[in-house]
Amino acid sequence: MTTTPISPSKILLVDDDTLDRMVVIRALSRARVPFDVVEAQDYQEAIQLLGKQQFDCLILDYHLGGQDGLELIKEIHAELLSHAPIVILSGVDEEDTMLRCLKEGAQDYLLKSEITSNSLVRAINYSKERKQISLQMRFIAQHDDLTGLANRSLFIENLKRAIIRSKRDHSHFAVFFIDLDNFKSINDTLGHEAGDELLTIIGQRIQASIRGEDIVGRLGGDEFSVLIEGISDKSSLVKISQQLLDIVKEPVIIYRKPVQTTVSLGIATYPHCAHTAHDLIKCADMAMYKAKNSGRNIYHFYSESLQQLADSFAHTRSDLIDALDKNELELYYHPEINPKSGLIEEIEALIRWNHPTRGIIYPLDFMPIAETTGLMDDIGDWIIEEACKQLSTWLRSTKISNDLRLSVNISACQLRHQKFTCNIHNVLRKYQIPPKTLTLEFTEHTFIHDLSQAQQLYPLGSSDVRLSLDDFGTDYTSFRHLENFPLNKLKIDISVVNEVGNNEKSEKLIRSVIMMAHALDLTVVAEGIESKDQALILRDMECDLLQGFYFGKPLPANQMTTLLEHPDILAKLVNNEQPTKTQPYDLNPIKADDNKNRNTG
Repeated sequence: MTTTPISPSKILLVDDDTLDRMVVIRALSRARVPFDVVEAQDYQEAIQLLGKQQFDCLILDYHLGGQDGLELIKEIHAELLSHAPIVILSGVDEEDTMLRCLKEGAQDYLLKSEITSNSLVRAINYSKERKQISLQMRFIAQHDDLTGLANRSLFIENLKRAIIRSKRDHSHFAVFFIDLDNFKSINDTLGHEAGDELLTIIGQRIQASIRGEDIVGRLGGDEFSVLIEGISDKSSLVKISQQLLDIVKEPVIIYRKPVQTTVSLGIATYPHCAHTAHDLIKCADMAMYKAKNSGRNIYHFYSESLQQLADSFAHTRSDLIDALDKNELELYYHPEINPKSGLIEEIEALIRWNHPTRGIIYPLDFMPIAETTGLMDDIGDWIIEEACKQLSTWLRSTKISNDLRLSVNISACQLRHQKFTCNIHNVLRKYQIPPKTLTLEFTEHTFIHDLSQAQQLYPLGSSDVRLSLDDFGTDYTSFRHLENFPLNKLKIDISVVNEVGNNEKSEKLIRSVIMMAHALDLTVVAEGIESKDQALILRDMECDLLQGFYFGKPLPANQMTTLLEHPDILAKLVNNEQPTKTQPYDLNPIKADDNKNRNTG
């Protein structure tokens, strides 16, 4: 019977002493299994050989002239020169030295005085077994259980090595930070198993779209990262980024149904953006949030302006945490006016932050921070509580119409809260407010992208709480969506209303929107009215309510109370009569520095 010859194990022997090398080679030659020994007499020769050949085991002398085997082990691991097991040979019988070698990554330690054929073969075999176990444990510890990709720890380790190589070679590399858009909505709608399958497939697509030597990691949740070395110019990164966006947005079949998602991608480059692994990931993360806030399904490069924005974000977040406790938040109120009677039919509650050093801060500058830092629940609850408390006061007043309604803006974060509906009913009971006098407004974006969460508003609609779709015209809501949802009110976005008086096609579009909304029994509000001409045109279009700076800016509660007690003031303005100088509402022309806050609520 023919036996298959055993392939010899390839050994790299590194020792600066010729006689010691001969002892090792003689011992291995007497072994029952064959060995192919390659010799290196110093540190540099060993590095060169490791760069050119693969070995099954490395046998290193602890003392290598002016250097030692520990330094060689460190460089092998830092540069990923070899995954072969390592046996250290030493003429010194010191336990501390042995422990240091094992701690740095050697698998075994053998005294030169104890070298025999059996002891050397046993050390080699033992080191192989221990290395295999170590690699398996290391893989489990450094890879994501779900996707099999590098986890945060391994990705950062690779990033640190890339920094070392870049410094040595004067090369550049890039870090991509990738976040799935609207993943929570998909997860909540289809279930966690479907969400896990989606994450796995997206990870595979990202891996398939880049080179084999590039590193893909899952940092956690729906966040992925990519390390791309050897980049020559920014244009190559642009090409890779676009490829990633394109491949991810292809539909994924889950439970036999197509699921489409996109990603927002941030890019940071070394050494231009930062000099440490932690800071590079932070920069790429900031660039990703810029991409997400710019519309999603796009990429964005990190810049110094983003760093300034991040610093401002950190300071604002820190101050915002204390703002509730220090009573720095305040509600302002903006009326919605019947263009035919000139009377206020509804008031929108808008939050302001009275910052002790920065003055009044508008919601556009701090509410996104609240949403991304877990503060939105507390602030949202405060807004509802404060608004209903004020509405109760107005409804009890004999000087104010008891037909008045109040609208409050609701964020997607609040809709995800399981007790949201219950909390609304509790506040209504607490202040004895008729449900029909409260309107909850949510944006078109929330309606489209968090539809499963918005559906929990159904019970509120059936209990006479009014529901309003805000910013209509900024997304892709169709009237087919609206007819199946218990809406009472539709607010046409300022970006659409701005064209009234200037664009005939836009006016025809608005007229059609009003007609279709009326067919669904929806009250239509045009926001952003800034001129008499706009007000008159929209009145002629049968728009139900108008809101905007033409009628005045949002007011604190005490000034809004005065206005409600004198309803003739706005009636005169709508009917083209000159208001009196003693009117409490500021109807003067809008100042230039107010323009930037028109769209902020």
